[in-house]
Amino acid sequence: MRKMTNAIFWLRAIACLSVVAIHAISMSIVNYDKAGSGGLDITILRIIEMTILFGTPAFIFISEFLIAKTYKDGLPQKFIWNKIKYLIPPYVLMGFIYAFIEYKVEGASFFHTLFNNIFLGDFVCWFILIIIQFYLLHKLIDKYLKQMSAKWVVGGSFIVSALYLSFFQIIVKDPLDFIPFHEYIWRQGYWLMVFGWLYYFSLGYYMGRNYDYVMALLNKYKYIILILPVFSLLLILGLKSLEIVPHISSKRPDYLVHTTAIIWLVFYLTEKSKRVPRFIYFISNYSFSIYLLHSIFMYTLKPLSFMNMITYAISLFIIGIVVSIFLSFLINKFSIGKYLVGIVRTNGSKVSNLAGQRYSTDRQQL
Repeated sequence: MRKMTNAIFWLRAIACLSVVAIHAISMSIVNYDKAGSGGLDITILRIIEMTILFGTPAFIFISEFLIAKTYKDGLPQKFIWNKIKYLIPPYVLMGFIYAFIEYKVEGASFFHTLFNNIFLGDFVCWFILIIIQFYLLHKLIDKYLKQMSAKWVVGGSFIVSALYLSFFQIIVKDPLDFIPFHEYIWRQGYWLMVFGWLYYFSLGYYMGRNYDYVMALLNKYKYIILILPVFSLLLILGLKSLEIVPHISSKRPDYLVHTTAIIWLVFYLTEKSKRVPRFIYFISNYSFSIYLLHSIFMYTLKPLSFMNMITYAISLFIIGIVVSIFLSFLINKFSIGKYLVGIVRTNGSKVSNLAGQRYSTDRQQL
């Protein structure tokens, strides 16, 4: 029997909580700083936000890590279909729901927003489109990656992702008018291409296939692993303060370093523990549902008179998690529920990640 990787439960839970916290912070700043005046509260929240923006990239790593570690001899038949049937229905459903919210709250055109949501990934669930692309990519190139040097592939993909993200974030910050759909591409469209995320895919692939070797390296260079997150955060804050990379986003090239630093730190610290706390299992189990649903409830809670910016952000964070879990629990009471908000299991050894992939020692599929 293959030993389960405790670090993945930790990393998935931490990444999930980070994504919710990021959206809570953004919503709080939008509601409290309409004039853009700034202030100490905003500075605190922005630093926290920049620290935890590794959440989305970490989910790509998790998805590929689990596939590479579990299916070293190739993907089972119907693997892609078994993933898509749990991803596309909730993606489309959430596209409708978020379009309706924008229509009711902001007065946006429902059908225009719906089209953008589903076909352009112009809403919070855009990340599902990235996951599907990487499932297909894994199936296409797995046999080639097995024969290639991990150092060259990971290093090369780092360069590709860094150059791609730097082009939109540093080199050409403003849309080029002669490119069709230039406004959309520079605003969000470039997120949906695999190039900016390719490094996380390759890192997950080779860490999954060479897990024991990687863990030996992490233990050997433990002091670097402990210091690296501090260095990567200082790099992010420095580039932001100097306005070299002005936007606060996980699509910045410096997050290639920061996300890697966090992943390695989590693996180093948590794989030494013999058991995973029930709370971590619990959050990891509901991570996909939380990801789908949390923003819905953030739109409904407006600031109360006794709240300041920070307490409002904390309230959004708690409500986004608690209500999402409660609603997901209820929906999963129905047989169709797993196709709407993802599968939820109570057994900690069978936990679904953001893409619906569970990691178990018997290599069973969903």
